[in-house]
Amino acid sequence: MIEKLKLRGSYLLFLLALMISAKASIIAIHSATIVIAFLITLVFFIVHDYKIDLYFFYFTLLFCFLAAIYFLKFGYLDLRTGLEYIKFSYGYILIKILWRDLPLYLTETVYYLALISLPLFLWQILDYDS
Repeated sequence: MIEKLKLRGSYLLFLLALMISAKASIIAIHSATIVIAFLITLVFFIVHDYKIDLYFFYFTLLFCFLAAIYFLKFGYLDLRTGLEYIKFSYGYILIKILWRDLPLYLTETVYYLALISLPLFLWQILDYDS
């Protein structure tokens, strides 16, 4: 039961990432959507007890160190830099969660989207004037 919920949750995370990466709407492009998706993914990451690699930990320390130097030099932090770190962290956490299941999710999604597009394609072929 728990594995089934974990599988469904990871599939929903995949669909959320697909919406953001495809820039499906104006909502998907907005930076608040990326932050909210990152927070949802981070909660899933923590609840299901995934482990952080040492490389990512070092990268985070390096980013904090460089951000501190930037702040001491210029007196402020640029929010775009923090957003870029959140995007990178979101990608890392998502890959850690979806590592084994990603090919399955991709093939399922392409299959269902192809089923949806077939009637539309036939309609376009048969009635190309409208």
